[in-house]
Amino acid sequence: MLAELAQAGLQSDARYVEAYVRSRRAKGFGPLRIVSELRSRGVPATAFDAVVDATSPAWEACAAAALRKRFGASAPADARERARQARFLEQRGYSTGQIRRALQGEVADPQGTEL
Repeated sequence: MLAELAQAGLQSDARYVEAYVRSRRAKGFGPLRIVSELRSRGVPATAFDAVVDATSPAWEACAAAALRKRFGASAPADARERARQARFLEQRGYSTGQIRRALQGEVADPQGTEL
C-alpha cells in the first residue's frame, strides 16, 4: 500500500521530514531531540540527514528564541537560574555549544532565519 502511494507521489519521506522538522522547530525543539524522535518513528537517517543540519547557526537562534519565550529577555540572575535555563534547553534537544551561546546572548535575531 505505501509503495503504491509513493509511486503515485502521494507519500514522501522527504516531505514528511520537512513538515515534521518545521513543526517541532516552531515549538522550540532542537535538532538532537528532533532527530531522536524521527529515529523512533522509523524514518531512515538518509531521509533527515540533509534536512536536520545540527551544526547550522539557525539552531542557535531557535534556542535563543525558546529561552526568550520561556524566561523573558533578561539574562539569568545567578548560576542557579543559568543552570535551570540550560537544563530547559538540554531537554529541548539543543547541543552544549548551542546552549552556551544562547545563554551568553551571542546569537543574532532569529527572525527570518531559515534552516
